[in-house]
This record gives sequence, C-alpha cells and structure tokens, in this order.
Amino acid sequence: WLKFKSTLGITINHENIGQFYPTTLLRGAGRNGEASVEAITRSNLLSENYFTINKNIGKGRFSVVLGYSYQQNKRQSVETRAFNFITNSSSFRDLSQSSIPDIPDSDLTESFIKSYYTRANYSFLDKYILTFTARYDGASNFASENKWAFFPSGAIGWDMKGESFLEPVRFINQWKWRASYG
Repeated sequence: WLKFKSTLGITINHENIGQFYPTTLLRGAGRNGEASVEAITRSNLLSENYFTINKNIGKGRFSVVLGYSYQQNKRQSVETRAFNFITNSSSFRDLSQSSIPDIPDSDLTESFIKSYYTRANYSFLDKYILTFTARYDGASNFASENKWAFFPSGAIGWDMKGESFLEPVRFINQWKWRASYG
C-alpha cells in the first residue's frame, strides 16, 4: 500500500566551437582574417522523490502521491577572438598567429526549480472519481519578491461506461465525463 521512488539524473555536455574566416571570405577580408574559439559547458541535475499510497476503502479506492522535485540547469561559456592573421593558412586553433587579440568574453547562467507536490484520487465503484492536485514551486525565474507560488487544481469524473444502462452497448468501450479547474 506504500511505495517510495527516487530518481537522480545528471547530464553534462561540453562543446567547443572554433571558426576561422580567411581574407578570401567577406567576413575575414576587412579584418585580415578572423578567428574565434568558444567553449561551452551545460549541466542539468534532476532529482525526483515521491511516496505513493494506495488503499481500498469499502467500495472505493484512495490513492495519494506526495513528492519533492529539484532541477538545476547551468550554462557557462568562454569565448575569445583574434584578427589580423599573417597568413590564410592559420586556424582557430592558433590564435597567437594574429596581431590583434579581442577582449575575451565569458558567461554563466543558472536556473533552478524546487517543487513540493501532491495528488489525491478517490474512485467510488470505479465510476465516480474525485481528484485534487497541488504544487508549491520555487523557481529562480519567478519575480524576486515572489520566488514561491502555489498551484492547485481539482477534478470530478464520471465513467459512464461503467453504468448498467451502457453495458449492452458493445461499440463503446469507454465513455468518461470530466470537469476540472486549476
């Protein structure tokens, strides 16, 4: 009747981008050659942890999920350029062949979201269903004075196919009505 599940995922990507524009191309012609090198690292961490409770109560079934989720994204980069190469046979791999280095540029962006959530379902006779869902999220991209927000929703449902008056109708295998707000 009680289950717990925990998952953890980590993704890390490294990307190196190099470009060289010789004087024979329009972009490099006005600068006597141009080269750039950029290194980018992206990482993502995702952790999900939740309990599931399932109980039969008389002719009804009750289930609850309680959980916590955390996700963090990070991107960092560094880029440099150089101009005025002594030869067109240079490469972005040897920026020291230029006589005009550009000012290096770097960047770091991070974002996160933390969530506490719950979902409660009650089904009576496998025909009448009540659902309540709620999330309490904290996110770095929310406004600085409101980093946390509450998101509730609710629904009612009726599985009409489970009614005795629809049992003889063979060409309908499911007919469910649902109303929700959230």
